[in-house]
Amino acid sequence: MHLASQSGDINLLTQFLKACPDSVKDLTARGETALHFAVKDGFEAFEFLLRWLSTNTVELQTIVNQKDVECNTILHIAATNNDTQVSFKSLCLSL
Repeated sequence: MHLASQSGDINLLTQFLKACPDSVKDLTARGETALHFAVKDGFEAFEFLLRWLSTNTVELQTIVNQKDVECNTILHIAATNNDTQVSFKSLCLSL
């Protein structure tokens, strides 16, 4: 799931989420969600995951506000990368 997010492979993300919807909540050893990877490397995957999360019963705010081992949420990562599109969407979702 995380690598599919990183590479922006929407087809593979779709297969993962169909097979195991809860996989979107999985964390790496560094406390990162698939959204952390998508914010760093693939806007298309980020958009896809947000759309999927907003239409499913998974706790969107919990995932959006998940902190990695360095206490970074997806908003922190987007701001560090000066990614205003992701920063705005992340900010809206984290409220």
